[in-house]
Amino acid sequence: MNWSQADSLPTEIANNAVSAAQVDGDWYLYTFLGLEKGKTFEDVSDYAASYNVTEGIWNEIPGVPDETGRLASTAEYVDGKVYIFGGYTVAEDGSEVSTEEVFMYDPVANSYEEVANMLLPVEDAVSLVYQDRYIYLISGWNNTNNVSNVQVYDTQTNSWKHATPYPGPPVFGHAGGIVGNTMVLSDGVQSVIDEGEQIFLMSPGSIKGEIDAENP
Repeated sequence: MNWSQADSLPTEIANNAVSAAQVDGDWYLYTFLGLEKGKTFEDVSDYAASYNVTEGIWNEIPGVPDETGRLASTAEYVDGKVYIFGGYTVAEDGSEVSTEEVFMYDPVANSYEEVANMLLPVEDAVSLVYQDRYIYLISGWNNTNNVSNVQVYDTQTNSWKHATPYPGPPVFGHAGGIVGNTMVLSDGVQSVIDEGEQIFLMSPGSIKGEIDAENP
């Protein structure tokens, strides 16, 4: 592998959602939302940009239309559209609220549409695409604690359902991948109560899940 310097993002940003998408035969990388360099509640951003892989150039695109911006969202590309899920907002007093809204971005029209809300708001979840139709949101954080929920979004019917819960310790910040009907989730951070106080511990290990192709 050869590494080289690439064009910098027009805006410095972290904890953003990223996805690839194909437009007229060309591949682009997209960034949505995140935290700008000031790192205060005012710097939680709705910012978005696209990177033309062939030309090696970033361009700003319209921001995600959610009024306040958010952190720790996730994004996936399905059948020509990019779907942006959840995350959390930060108030002036530092309080955080998990968000339920889902936005669909059309790379050709360069526009957004709000679609069906997730069943349970989550942030720092893993999202995985199945059959270029279904998007699985696995575990993650909901306001005050991790959840074991597995939520499945059907992009063709714009609807949600619950799948079998995640069997390991509920986590946020984990990693995952999918090949065929098999997904693997690894590590993350779990929340536990120790002597009456909430603490955060690494959750090492991997868990494999098999999707029922007849009932995704």
